[in-house]
Amino acid sequence: MRFAVSVLWLLCVSLSAIAQKEYEGLNEYVISDVMHFTILNTKESRLERKYKVMILNDFAKDLNKITLHYDKFTKVVSLKVTITGQDGKVIRRYSLKDCRDMVVDYASFSSDSRVKYLDVVHGRYPYILDVEYRIDDKGSLFYPVWSPMGDEKQGIKSSTFIVSDPQNVGFRYRNGNVEEPRKEAEGNGFRYTWDVRDVKSVTMEPFNGNKEDVLPVVYLAPVNFEIGGYKGSMESWEKYGMWAYMLCTGKDDLRPEQVAEIKKECDALPSDRDKVRAVYRYVQKNTRYVSVQLGIGGWQPFAASHVHQNKFGDCKALSFYTCALLRAVGIPAFYTLIRAGSDMDEIPKDFPTSRFNHVIVTVPLERDTIWLECTSQFSPMGYMGTFTSDRYGLLVGEDGGHLIRTRRYGENDNVQKTKVDVRLFASGDAEMDFCRDYSGLEIENDGFVHLLNKSEDEKRKWIQDHSGFGNLELKDYRFMPLSGDEVPRTGYEIKGQLRGFATMSMGRLFLTPCRFSNIAYIKLTGKERFSPIMVRYPYIQEDTVRVTIPEGYREEGGIAPLSLETPFGDYRLAVRVQGEEIFITRRFCLKKGTYPRTDYDKFKDFITKVQLADRSRMVLVKNE
Repeated sequence: MRFAVSVLWLLCVSLSAIAQKEYEGLNEYVISDVMHFTILNTKESRLERKYKVMILNDFAKDLNKITLHYDKFTKVVSLKVTITGQDGKVIRRYSLKDCRDMVVDYASFSSDSRVKYLDVVHGRYPYILDVEYRIDDKGSLFYPVWSPMGDEKQGIKSSTFIVSDPQNVGFRYRNGNVEEPRKEAEGNGFRYTWDVRDVKSVTMEPFNGNKEDVLPVVYLAPVNFEIGGYKGSMESWEKYGMWAYMLCTGKDDLRPEQVAEIKKECDALPSDRDKVRAVYRYVQKNTRYVSVQLGIGGWQPFAASHVHQNKFGDCKALSFYTCALLRAVGIPAFYTLIRAGSDMDEIPKDFPTSRFNHVIVTVPLERDTIWLECTSQFSPMGYMGTFTSDRYGLLVGEDGGHLIRTRRYGENDNVQKTKVDVRLFASGDAEMDFCRDYSGLEIENDGFVHLLNKSEDEKRKWIQDHSGFGNLELKDYRFMPLSGDEVPRTGYEIKGQLRGFATMSMGRLFLTPCRFSNIAYIKLTGKERFSPIMVRYPYIQEDTVRVTIPEGYREEGGIAPLSLETPFGDYRLAVRVQGEEIFITRRFCLKKGTYPRTDYDKFKDFITKVQLADRSRMVLVKNE
């Protein structure tokens, strides 16, 4: 024991000499990390983890924040945490009793998903943190993901992942940026070991792709599984869909009077599309989203009659209820699992796994397919948004599961159109009439679509906070309602005064007329690119700006026109002067695509040229 303490003391004392090299620029450094996952049988498993990490500054925010999830099927058995200072002395120890016990989802009305949470705080850096814990699981729907690089500016000396399958239950894995595991006999089965050594830190980059494109990661999934008494197979998407369908069996139990109620809404309508719209509006009008995640209820929906009577449910319940209503009026509809989120990794087609976190409805009509988001009380029929668009979902039917691709919105769908009329005064102030229209995914810009149902005070504050084009004194405004189209439209109008729209110097006015729309928010560094460039959501910005210059002034320095055509998008800027009026048209298009990291310099060059053009200044001078 004395020898071990001496080694630790030497490690800490030598830190100051090594820090400038091995730890330079890091927030935390993983000395060793061993995660050991044991498959006990088709139902039970055990996860043990032991790691030693050096916390270097107060920007570390991964391994010193311990979050252990548990629920009805999962038990946190033990936790040991030790903090050691530079002198090798133990500063403090923690155990499970020191953790905060917290609800995972505060939005849930009722949930048994909780966490044991411990935020290790010690103000004197560096220090060494030793953590050891064990979690037992009595459900095998989810196997762990090994992702040793948990945060940017985190270095790794050694990280190991061990999967023990002593009973030869069987499992599947998918590697990303890591070599094949070592395979050794263990009991009646095998042990698999993955290792990474001396992994350099990474910095999060804009337009990142999937995690497995750049970071070491191993995904696990069972072959056969069981949870809450329900057995299933994940050997294929078809079989996994059969399990999800089984959970829904017997839930389509609308009573005759409930069926009669929805038929009354739909029987006189001329087309199936009209009936889908009527059912969707009925669900939006008569139900609300309430999350209930208890036991197997985290994956099994309420019965349709229960939702109809009580008028609430979570995504599973509302989606299944909507399917039941549609089927009641003769329209096939399918419960569909999906991985929701604007920046979620793709579900791999060739690796069936339970990585879904949401449910929607798929309605295959004769010439089209409609997807319904049943948790929203205001979304137009068929609008998926960045939350669920353009990704794989698992359509669940009585013949099992089938991967489908949800609606993709192209750049011609996602358009922001801006029209501005500016009347400039000799003082540099200006009066402005401003109109902006959004369509497609652009309605989500800066949370705009969620603002439509907010108070007038919140709307005014949003305009002031997000106008982005100067010191605005708002005189009047109007918000346009959200259209009911599958590619929805909305927007707003502003009347106001812009203080200091132009600056005065040496008898001249200097102004930047392209300030109303720009892409200054895209931050690209000159550093080497590590990951592919992924543009998930394409869009177009179209701007028309008319500036009426003060009487007695003329243009002295103009804005150069620019035209760019690249694989990533295009840009057009044109200026026309007519008497006392200057007309500026601007169009920027960013295309969807995944491009190799070797194209980064070209991509950066395109974006930089656009940003420079958007900042172009015009100079007005008094007539002599």
